[in-house]
Amino acid sequence: MMTATGTTVPAAETHASLRERKKLATRRSLRRAALDLVAERGFAHVTIEDIAEAADVSPRTFFNYFPSKEAALFGTDPERIPVLRERMIHTAPGEPALEALRMIMVSDARAVADELGELGGNPVDWLRRMKGAHLEHLIDQAFRALADGLPERRELRNITRKKDNT
Repeated sequence: MMTATGTTVPAAETHASLRERKKLATRRSLRRAALDLVAERGFAHVTIEDIAEAADVSPRTFFNYFPSKEAALFGTDPERIPVLRERMIHTAPGEPALEALRMIMVSDARAVADELGELGGNPVDWLRRMKGAHLEHLIDQAFRALADGLPERRELRNITRKKDNT
């Protein structure tokens, strides 16, 4: 189905209300505009106002959908970092940390692939555009969150082992 913004909505989403479909189309349009502009100009040379204008919405509307430019590009939300840390602590508690990390990374990769597939076009092209944004600081934050969760994960594992031995 084609929406007023020219965005195709998968048939599975047509059961949603018109309002929800329009919101989804606007979200996708903003994300697509952000990726296109950053690929063209570079991250530092794109403003939220630029993204909003390219998506034909106001900057205020942009903030109804995303808290930041980074969130529009990568679906990254500042609140995601502590959640990532908690996932590292609590995912597969009986398994080695490396297995928990693998499970988290696979889950996140599938979610990103699904989101990029919803934008239309080739997800590999979207990934190339994202890579071109050079947002190493976001990757560093994610790795720090994972690393910060390791000591607590070890502590929980030791507590679990002690309970099992008693």
